[in-house]
Amino acid sequence: MSKEEALQYLKLRKIDEEQAAQIYELVGGRTIHLRSMADNINAFTATRQTMFSYAAEQLKSAEIFPGHRYHKDGAVIIRELLKKESISNNDYYNLVGVDTGHKLLEANVFAFHFNPREITFKSAVMKRYCEGNSALWKGK
Repeated sequence: MSKEEALQYLKLRKIDEEQAAQIYELVGGRTIHLRSMADNINAFTATRQTMFSYAAEQLKSAEIFPGHRYHKDGAVIIRELLKKESISNNDYYNLVGVDTGHKLLEANVFAFHFNPREITFKSAVMKRYCEGNSALWKGK
């Protein structure tokens, strides 16, 4: 559902505006996730931390963290996605090369969307984790 619909749904569930915005930022507009968060608002912080821990593990597995093999290339893509939401398939491969591009897509940090031929973050959680840890992706 759209952001407006999600926030309205959470408002109807008696979630205050600030918490509703945080929930939407974390899980996006997927109804099942919104319902779960509304049902378990007291567990929001713990759930968010668990989801961010999973995102960090994906980045670690993809070797994108500082000091790891694909940090420089991964950071370039993360910075672009944080600026633009999505990048074209051609731009993606021009930035990191074909071999590295395939490796990063296989690691489930980024997603390729066939029809528009664009690259995005794999999930809203991954995007939010990368935003919250933007210092890790700064260029030199």
